[in-house]
Amino acid sequence: MRLDDGDVLSDRLKVLFFNLKVPDTVDASLKKAANWCSFIAGSTDSGVLDRLGRDLDWKEEYGMAMRAYNNVSAEEKAWAYHLSMDRAEADYWNGLELAEEKGERNKALSAARNLLTMNILSHEQIAQAVELPLEEVEKLAVQLEATTVEA
Repeated sequence: MRLDDGDVLSDRLKVLFFNLKVPDTVDASLKKAANWCSFIAGSTDSGVLDRLGRDLDWKEEYGMAMRAYNNVSAEEKAWAYHLSMDRAEADYWNGLELAEEKGERNKALSAARNLLTMNILSHEQIAQAVELPLEEVEKLAVQLEATTVEA
């Protein structure tokens, strides 16, 4: 499979497309194949399923098709459930990671503020000590200076 720009999306997957439109009249030798196409194309249409279920020549295939359809439907529901659980778990862990990062950042900002008010280290030393960019420490220094002037 390739993307529009020509990059390979996957070399392990091959997708085949079938035109499942079945004409109203079908040669008897193609009737079973036409029924399969009708079943696949109309598997969610109860009218199509009823019509196919009444076709005595296709009774065995209809039973097999319905069993396969029910298995796929059950697997699809299980797949959707597991996918939603996987997403929920990923969201949970991502939320914890973001909260932890925010907590670490707030702790570093608080430590930088304290060191700035003590006025014993340079901005570069504070940035290094609390692992913040120098620009942030300098911005904090300006903010602290502004609040001190106002008070």
